[in-house]
Formats: sequence, structure tokens, C-alpha cells
Amino acid sequence: MEPQDPPVGDEARRLSRLHALKVLDSESEPIFDTLATLASETCGTPIALLSLIDTGRQWFKANIGLSGVTETPRDIAFCDHAIRGPQLMVVSDAQADARFASNPLVIGAPGIRFYAGAPLVMSSGDRIGTLCVIDRQTRALTASQQRTLEGLAKLAVQALEMRERTIEQSLAVRSERERAAADGEARLRAILDAQSELVSQSLPDGRLLYVNPAYARFCGVGVADLVGTSLYDFVVEHDRPAVRARLEGVLHTGQTLTTENRMLSVEGEERWVSWTNTRQVAADGSFLLHSTGRDITVQVQARRALAQSQALLERTGRMAGVGGWEVDLPSKRLRWTQETRRIHEVGTDFEPTMENALAFYAPASRLQIERAVQRGLADGTPWDLELDLLTARGRPVKVRAVGEVEFDQGQPTRMFGAFQDITERRAAEQARQDIAEIFENTSDFVIQGDQERRVRYMNPAAAQALLGAPWTGATPMLVRELLPEATRTLFAEEIQPALQSHGTWLGQSKLVLAGGQEVPVSHLVIAHRDESGAIRRYSIIMRDISLLVAAQIERERQTATLRSVADAIASTVAVVDREGRYVFVNRAFEQRIGLPREAILGREAREVLGSTEFERRWPWIQKAMAGEPARFEIDADGPSGRRHLAFDYLPLHTSAGEGDGFVVVGQDITEARQEQTRLQLLSLTDPLTGLLNRAGMEQRLSNLLDPGVAQPLAVLYLDLDRFKQVNDTHGHAAGDELLQQVAKRLTRLVRPSDAVARLGGDEFALALPGLGEPAQAERIARSIVEALAQPFGLGGNVTVRIGASVGGAVGSALLEDWAGMLARADRMLYAAKNAGRSRYAFDFGSDASGRAAP
Repeated sequence: MEPQDPPVGDEARRLSRLHALKVLDSESEPIFDTLATLASETCGTPIALLSLIDTGRQWFKANIGLSGVTETPRDIAFCDHAIRGPQLMVVSDAQADARFASNPLVIGAPGIRFYAGAPLVMSSGDRIGTLCVIDRQTRALTASQQRTLEGLAKLAVQALEMRERTIEQSLAVRSERERAAADGEARLRAILDAQSELVSQSLPDGRLLYVNPAYARFCGVGVADLVGTSLYDFVVEHDRPAVRARLEGVLHTGQTLTTENRMLSVEGEERWVSWTNTRQVAADGSFLLHSTGRDITVQVQARRALAQSQALLERTGRMAGVGGWEVDLPSKRLRWTQETRRIHEVGTDFEPTMENALAFYAPASRLQIERAVQRGLADGTPWDLELDLLTARGRPVKVRAVGEVEFDQGQPTRMFGAFQDITERRAAEQARQDIAEIFENTSDFVIQGDQERRVRYMNPAAAQALLGAPWTGATPMLVRELLPEATRTLFAEEIQPALQSHGTWLGQSKLVLAGGQEVPVSHLVIAHRDESGAIRRYSIIMRDISLLVAAQIERERQTATLRSVADAIASTVAVVDREGRYVFVNRAFEQRIGLPREAILGREAREVLGSTEFERRWPWIQKAMAGEPARFEIDADGPSGRRHLAFDYLPLHTSAGEGDGFVVVGQDITEARQEQTRLQLLSLTDPLTGLLNRAGMEQRLSNLLDPGVAQPLAVLYLDLDRFKQVNDTHGHAAGDELLQQVAKRLTRLVRPSDAVARLGGDEFALALPGLGEPAQAERIARSIVEALAQPFGLGGNVTVRIGASVGGAVGSALLEDWAGMLARADRMLYAAKNAGRSRYAFDFGSDASGRAAP
């Protein structure tokens, strides 16, 4: 059976409501043209109509895409079917719909295939017509496009009802004015008393001298009650300062002024009143204020509603990215909507003209639009062009410019159209085209399947690898037929759940090629969802990784071998990449750092070593990163205490010769350094007393003296008295202990910077750098003689007494002169011994002197 439409409802009431709008056969109006343009642009159709269903016809208030047609018979109108229900009516293919298959508009011009009409439902509930979109090919609307079309239909209803109210108010106001003008001047006061406008006369301070009954009724009091009061009493308090300033200006300049302000009505509500204020001159020459007011609350509300509607249209255009324009051809005045201004990146103060509007286009595009306009003016051909434009800020954009010319009695009167920035859309289309080219030419295997997993696309590489022949799509095929059993199982157990939860899956699987060879592949699956979230398509991308897998196995074998060798050596080994991150460490490195390799790999050297240690090594790291080997030694704290470490930083390079990080090889040389220090110490010290030996004394003085600058120096040479007697009496062990105690007493008598040495047997020497005063040298020599004259307690309750003779030399010495001073001190020692025991003698450079110890 053919589909049956529901009845249209109360047809008489519907037609009465339509005719009450006073819109049939009226001129075109920008707001309705703009709504139709937005519907066409949003739905992507070439035709959009604002259709009103009259008794036997449908008449178009707005027409986009059907130039020269203003109405059609009602019995073939799609819109007559659309108004029979309150919801959007969509006909995807008119030829397949029994209601319209034989319709003249389908089998003949304009060749309708697709239709979508949103009913215009008035606030009374009557459906008077539709806002519809039409295409000459089958198509479907998205849910978003359907909602937008229904919303634009509601805006059209609001605009029609606001238009109706504005007409009614204009007729009422005009009637009042005509009646007022019909009476003569002789009956002026009667007219003023009878008319609905508010009339008053007042003094400059605002006191009312006269009000008409309409004024009194508005204020809710009698005429007599108002005379003598202030006209400002009924002005809304917030508006009073501005009203007072305006009226004072009228009285001062004498110029008539029409303004609007809010007044408080008898009901206490705010009402808008339009006042015409005029200065009058009284008989005595004083000024009076004559005011005529008209309640324009309804007009203000309508004006605001219209402004809100226009703002809504602007917002709708902005959201859709569509701007509007129109040219009044007689005046050549061009008007842009705010969205069109935004696309051109001009300010609100920019005045568009035909000339400066064309100047925005690139030369080739300018020629296109000029030719299109010329054709439109000549024969009414509309245009729909994609053009290159340079905005006021110099930004190149791609725009879609749609337009047509409106004629009146064969003469072009108006051009109008829409404007849209399609830069991103064209870029997206180009990107899709580029991706398609990539898929066609890539060596990867690309397959797409629908929700039933039937193959819908296969690129040449996949067809050649899996079929051994080009894919034509002629033979139905399931994706699973191309996969081995193991991959099918993987899809069911792992891939499908991942697609449901995440939308993608990436891993490895296997594929059987056309020749029967099974190869490993890198496998990516992407699920494409519709607006409801259901998976509608799958994209599968696979790559033969046979060589990669083989190389990976060999690399893993080599890596395992290298790690085994590296872990077997005691030296710490690490590899740092060009980003400063550890990519390899051996077991010794882990132990040295105190972290497992899992906590080291991938982290930066600064993070692993700590900022302080990293900064200390930074100069050598820089050298290694620059391609220069670096070797250095440092002391560092570790789990086993303070250690001495030696490091080699060996640069790495890529096959192209570029820096690729460096290798760190570290060795613990603590024991070797300690042994070296011990041997050096043995060669410079006396093993019995721990004092310097002769070589140690030479080394110390070499460090203290400068080869080019003479410095003050005192050298003391001393010899123990009666030491041989202790050795002979108590034995060599007692003699050794005595020498050790002598060394301790001498050390306590001098500064830490002074050098004390045992030169051999019972002979000692002291070097006192910086000491050049004879009195100081004598004081130290005297202290030595006195200290060594004190008893020494040896083992076995043995107490012995010895003494010492001291010879000294004082002066200035260079590095090569100290031996000469020691020889002088030695000579003075013999001088002291010859003078008697426990004495000291000095050579101060000019003469020699010797004194007995106190």
C-alpha cells in the first residue's frame, strides 16, 4: 500500500492564521533570505526554500537555488505533505517514494531527488508552511544537520510573528496621528484632551502647568492633581539625571529634541515613552517646555526582540562559519554580516564597497568572481565558487562564495549570498587525499572492513601479497579469510576486546602470503565508530617484519653475549646516549651506584649521579660529547668508604660520523694509590722515629722555598750528648726508644709547617721557614737544649739523662741555597760541642757566636 499522510487539521483556521500574517506576495526580506541561505549551507544542498502553503498554491517567501520561481501548485508540493506532521519530514530518494515517484517536480524540472522540510509551527499551533532543503541527488542528513534545520525553522516562525506585531503597531500609531491631524487648530485643546498621546506644558524647573487626560490616566491621578507637581516625579529614578540634562539643553538651545526614557505607569510598571520636547515662549518672554509623549513599550520590546533575533542569526552564522552579504544595486551599497567581517579580519568600522571587497581576492580568484557577477547580472546565473583570499591581516585563506542576483521587472535590483571560510575543510580534504595516495603507494598492507568484517578496501601491496593479483572488490570476501588460524584466535581473544575499550590495537601477529609462506607482521587495527558509538568500520595496517625479526634475534644474541662479557669484568661499564641517558650498564656499575639496572636505564646521568657529582664530571662529559676522549681520576664515597676512581670516557659515533654518546669505563684504583703513597712515604721518612729522613728534608724544603725569591730561613743541626753511653749500658732497644722520645719532644717544640728530620744515628736537623730574627732562632735552640736535658723514662723503670748540642744558621735562602745553610749549621754544631756540652752556637751571616744554655 502507498504511504498515507495524516490530515492537515483545521484547514480554515490554518489559512486564517496564514493570511493574518500579511506576508503572502510581499517583497523579499534579508532575515528570511539569510535563514534559507544558512539552511542551504548547513545541509549542503543547492536549494533551500521558505514555503507558505496557501489555499491552492505554495508561495516562496525566501528562495535559494530556484531563480525565477515564486510559487507552485499546492497539489504537487512536497511541503503540503510536510505540514501534516509536527516533525521534520525527510525523503532520501523521491523516485523510491510512492507519494512522489510520479510528481512533475521529480520527473521534470527541477528534478527533485532529496527533500527535507521542517514545519513552521506558529505559537497558535497552526502549521503554515516549511523551511525545506532540496537536492537533485539522493542524500541523507546527519543528526546535527537535522537539529539545525529544525532550529532555523523556529527562528523563521519568530521572525514572522515579530513582523506581524510590528505591522499591527505601525498601523495603530499611524491611525492615531491621522485622526489628530484631521481636527483644526481651533479645537487644539479638545484634541489634546481627547488624544491618547501624553501632552504637557511645564516651567523650566519641571513644574507642570498643563497635562491632558491621557497624561493623567497614565499617571493614575486626575488632571488637577498633576498641575503644580514636577514632571520628574514619574520618571524612573535612574533616568532622571539624563532626562533633566536633555530638557535643560532644549530650553537653552531652542532646538526640538526627541528622546526616549522610562516612566512609571499607574500600575507601577516601567513603560518606555518617546518624548518630543519643544521650547515655547510665554507672553512675558519666559521659556516654557512643551512635551508630547507616546507609549512605545511594545515597539521597544519588538525592536529588542528583533535585535535578539538578528543576534541569534549572527550567532548561528558564526557557529556554522557562514557569513552573509547583500548589495543594493541602485545605491551600490554593500552590507556584510559580522561573520563575513570576521572571515575578512576587518573591524566593525570597516565600510565594505564593491571595489575594496574585490581587492581581498588573489588575482586569479578576482577574475573568477568578477566573471560570475557579470553573468549573474546578465542572465541571473547564480554562482558557487571556491576562491583564494588574503585577509586584512595578510593571512591567506580559502573561501566559498555563493551568490545570486535578484530581478524586478527584468532589472537587477539586489545581489545577495553567503560566505564561508573553508580553509580547514579544504586542508582536511587535501590531507585525506594525501593519505589515500600514501595507502595506494605504501608497501604496507592496508585493509578496510565493514561492521560485518567484509573487505571493503585493499591497497595494491596487500592485494599482491595476499591474493597475488589486484583487488577489484567484485568477489565478496571476509577479512578472516585472509588471516591464519592463530591470528583469528588473537583477534577474538585480544584484538576485539581492545577495540571495544580503547578503539585501537597494536601488536604482532602472523600472515600467510599468496605463495603459502607464513611471515611475522607488525599489526595495527583501528575501530571507526558512528555518532552512537557503534563500530562501523575497521582499518587494518600490517607490515612484513621478517627481516626485522631476524635482525632482532641476532641483535638480542649479540647483546646477551656483550652483557655476559661486561658483567664478568670488575670495571664499571656504562653507555650514555646523545641525550645524556643511560642505555647500558654492567653489574659492576649497578653495585657501584647501588641501584638495579632497571632503575638506571633510561634515566639521565644527572639524576643517577646526583647534581653535585654530575657537575664535578661535567667538563669531561662535555669533552666526550664533543667527540674527544677524556681520562680523569676522582675520590668518591661508596658503600666501602672513600675510594679513588679512574675513569675513561670514550666517544661513540654513528656510521655517518655524528656523535652518538659515549662509553664510561671506571676502575677502583684505591689500593694501587694507597700502595704508591705508602712506598713514597717510606722513601722520605725515617722508619724508627717517623720523622723525615735526609731525602724527605730535601723534598720538604723544595716545596717550601722559591727558586727565584729569597725567603727568611733558620736551619738547626743538633747532636745528642751521651747517647752512645745509653746504647752501651741499656742496649739498642733502649737507644731506639730514646730516639723516638727525642723525636716527639722536638716535634712539640716547632710549628706544624716546620720540618724536623733524623739525618742518621743521633743527628737531627730542623728547618724553620719564615724565621729570620736571630733572637727567635736562639730562643728555639735554647728550648731544644732545655727539653733534651730533661730525664727520659725508658722501659724497665730505667731513667736516663742526655743532652744536646745545637748549631744554627739564619738568613735568606733560595731553593738551591738551603744545603749551604745546613753546612753552616753543621759547622756551628762542632763549635758548640767544642765549647762544652749542652750548648748552641749560630752563624748569622757576618760572624759566629755561641752561648751556653741557661
